[in-house]
Amino acid sequence: MTPARPVSALLIDLDGVIRHWPESDAAIEAAHGLPAGTLRKTAFRADLLQAAITGAITDEAWRSRVAEQLRTEFGTASAAEAVSQWSAQAGRVNSEVMDLLTRCAAPLRIVLVSNATSRLHDDLQALGIAKHFHAIVNSSEVGVAKPDPALFRIALERAGCPADAALFVDDTAANVAAAAALGLRSHHYTAPAQLSNFLQETGVFMADPLPRHTPRVTLRRLAASDLDAFHNYRSDAEVGRYQGWTPMTREQAQAFLAEMSTAEFCPDEAWFQLAIAERASGRLIGDIGICVHTGDDAHAEIGFTLAPQAQHRGLGTEAVGAAVAMLFERRAITRVVGITDARNLASLRLLERIGMSQVQTLQTVFRGEPCTELLCELRRPAAATG
Repeated sequence: MTPARPVSALLIDLDGVIRHWPESDAAIEAAHGLPAGTLRKTAFRADLLQAAITGAITDEAWRSRVAEQLRTEFGTASAAEAVSQWSAQAGRVNSEVMDLLTRCAAPLRIVLVSNATSRLHDDLQALGIAKHFHAIVNSSEVGVAKPDPALFRIALERAGCPADAALFVDDTAANVAAAAALGLRSHHYTAPAQLSNFLQETGVFMADPLPRHTPRVTLRRLAASDLDAFHNYRSDAEVGRYQGWTPMTREQAQAFLAEMSTAEFCPDEAWFQLAIAERASGRLIGDIGICVHTGDDAHAEIGFTLAPQAQHRGLGTEAVGAAVAMLFERRAITRVVGITDARNLASLRLLERIGMSQVQTLQTVFRGEPCTELLCELRRPAAATG
């Protein structure tokens, strides 16, 4: 029996999988004297919708025709306004599904395959998710829609792989069956948990990047056993002199370690703290904070703390350099930034040693006193572009 080819691409649907819409448009319909369910029933009428999703008419023309049909059928003078209000929505992102996509390992190519109108690009920008896809196949741009096999062939061409090296996920059974008939390993989406199982079984999830070893240090998750070391150096006034954090009680430190020990690796818009440990002994000697910011300028901010006995030995440079490399490997970011107090020369020199350059000087207030902060950055190396 021939073994399955390794997966190199994931083709995934938008509506009903990544994006969800309100369950009802009743409020808009009631405000304009339309029967409940009328907006979607009219808009998704086969003759109207098919023309829009295959590019025979634009999104604007489709919505105009929907308004005209409502006006003709129900005598609603404000039909155009009702359609305008209905159209103002962009839906909402299923964050659980997006989290699963971020766990997929490079070099897997993620291709969005959507039966969509000419408005798709604007919707993806409004939702802030366009950057997560290596390619986007919009049915209205290519002139065919799922479940037509031609659309899957176009998607596979853009993914750069044969059918038996691709996965397909959709919430419509007919589309799933059509993809499977072409040889794609297909999943009928019903819920994030089942999708997670499918992706796990097909081997596309990234392994946990931690622990990460360098010659002298290990980057790993913080653990309950780190409590004494963590609390000691985080209580040292000199260590915390230029830090944004404040000392914790022992109980607060214990709770923080418990939280970080099981936290998701570098989630969006939230600080994630990882441990710096001596590789030989496993003893905690510091920690690194990382916050990934999404959007058009996707980047990560990094901060670090070293226990007194670990300073001036190059261990911090080794650890922070490894953390930055890991960020470029795991996240679709353009740069990593570090912000330091201008008086903290040791921190500035460390940032320079890992390749960062000073790009901005900021005047701010730190602990009630005027302060000059230096913003340094390291841009994604060309060879690391995903």
